[in-house]
Formats: sequence, C-alpha cells, structure tokens
Amino acid sequence: MQKILEIDGLKTYFFTDSGVVRAVDDVGLDVQEGSVVGVVGESGCGKTVMARSILNIIEKGGRIVSGRIVYHKGAETVDIASLKPTGAAIKRIRGREIAMIFQEPMTSFSPVYTIGNQIMEMLMVHRRLGATEARRMATEMLTRVGMSKPEQRIDEYPHQLSGGMRQRAMIAMALSCDPRLLIADEPTTALDVTIQSQIIELLKRLQQELSTSIIMITHDLGVIAEIADEVVVMYLGKVVEQAPVRKLFRDPLHPYTSALLRSIPRLGRKVEGRLPSIKGTIPDVRDLPPGCYFHPRCESFIPGVCDAALPELRAADDDHRARCVLVNGVNADD
Repeated sequence: MQKILEIDGLKTYFFTDSGVVRAVDDVGLDVQEGSVVGVVGESGCGKTVMARSILNIIEKGGRIVSGRIVYHKGAETVDIASLKPTGAAIKRIRGREIAMIFQEPMTSFSPVYTIGNQIMEMLMVHRRLGATEARRMATEMLTRVGMSKPEQRIDEYPHQLSGGMRQRAMIAMALSCDPRLLIADEPTTALDVTIQSQIIELLKRLQQELSTSIIMITHDLGVIAEIADEVVVMYLGKVVEQAPVRKLFRDPLHPYTSALLRSIPRLGRKVEGRLPSIKGTIPDVRDLPPGCYFHPRCESFIPGVCDAALPELRAADDDHRARCVLVNGVNADD
C-alpha cells in the first residue's frame, strides 16, 4: 500500500509572552492510501494543532519549528512544512488535495453566506466551475451526505440548520473537491449519540466509496474502534503509543492508553459505582514534569526511573510502539 502522507519529527510551537508552548513536539506518523488513522488523547494533547500543521493553517503565534510533512502525489512529493502558509503551492493542496472537517461547524461556516454559496465557492475556486454547474454539484454533494431536502437546504444559512445538518454540510464541503486525504477533527463533538452514529456511518460509507484516506481526530476511543485501521495516542504533544486498532485494544502497552480504555463504558459489563478515571489533570505545557510527562498521573510509576528521563518511542514489535520504560521489559533494576 502506498503512503499518501508522511510526518516525521514535526514540532509546532507557540511563542507567547509567558513562555514557549510545545503543542506538537517531535510527532511522526504515516497515512497509507485508503486507510483511516485515528489520533486520540485528552483535550490539550496537540491533536488539533497537528492537524492544522498538515494544512499549514496554524493560529497566530504558532509556527512549524522543524520536521517534515511529506505529501505524496504519485511520483511527486511535497514537503508541506517548508511551504509558505499564504503561498500558491499550499493553496493548491489545501481544500483540493487535503481537506478538513473542523470541530465546530457553527464557527467554521461564515454566518453571512448560505451553505450553498460556501460549498459552491470551493468548487468554483478549485475545480474552475461556473455558478450553475457548481450549484448542481453542491446539491448533489448535500444529497450524497444524507441531507434532507437538499434543494431547500442549499439556500439556508448555518444558523437555520441543526447541529447534525451543519456537520453534514461541513462534510459535503470538505468532500466536494474529491480530496485524497480528509482530516476529521472531532466530527461528532456536541452531537447526540444517534447523530454521532449517523455521522460515523456516513464517513465510513464515503471513505469506502471514494477510497479517501482519513485522519480521524477524537477523544472517543469508541469512535476509533468503529472506523480506524491504525491508532496514534498523543499526550502533551508527543506520540505515546502507535499500533493497529485491534492490537491496541487487545494489548495496550502505555499506561495512558490503558487508562483511556478502562474509562470507556461497555455494554453488558456490570459497573458498580463510578467509571474508572485518570487521576489528576494534564500539566501546564509551559511547566512540564521531568522524565515521562505522564508519570504524575501514572499507576505504574517507578520512582527514580519514570521521573529521570523522557522515554524514547520503543518498538514492542514490527507495528506496535510505545513511549514507556515498561516496554521490552525495562524496570526499576535496569
């Protein structure tokens, strides 16, 4: 299977008056053509900043400090990290080759234009279509994503749509130019469970129909279990575990991954009292703890080892890696 995206040593920092925020710190992952890579972790772990780095749309104060984001287009390769954020080269990729479903459609759509106008603009800019043909294709995309009464909805404003409809419109806009890679940033956030299920099923169906590669960003491991082929677990800007989805759920190696899995409610499992939770909170990114960043919250903490040095991302086998001293039998006596 051919690689479509290759991220290597990516560092995206924000430079603030109160210090440097290492939002993404030496992250690496590959996306194969036609595959779904899930990126999970608590809020503040750098998932969205990594996604925005891929499109070079980092918010004010931040920039890619080092690393490579190599986009493979047949025999041609482009290092997105080296492109000027406002240059013509990245504009040809952004939206056309790599598209993004943003976390909150209500704030991502312009409130002063209809959803139809905003989808049509994508088609007219990237596919050079006239207004009549762009409107026809926009209506067709709204139909494809399951929007009710698409001929009517195309002339409505974002505030006139429900949360589920706005998310479908956002997916329609992202897929309107038939991108090779789709980045879905928390696409089911703030939706009720029924609509969440519909959106996940929609993404699965469209991915199979269009053979689009997907990076699915979420804090919900239940969503990852349904859709992903491979999982990348992030904590405080770093990848702490990476594995095929079945292997990660069956045999998690990092204590953080294990804790996330234990916190998932499961049908048929009797639970007395509260669901397990991860103790403590994510540390301030401007004052990171020594050693492993997770050790203040870790139930497997080894004094003098876990707080001494930041572990490397170790290989447990060919396709399973974890950033923990417990991998490969490392213990307090080593």
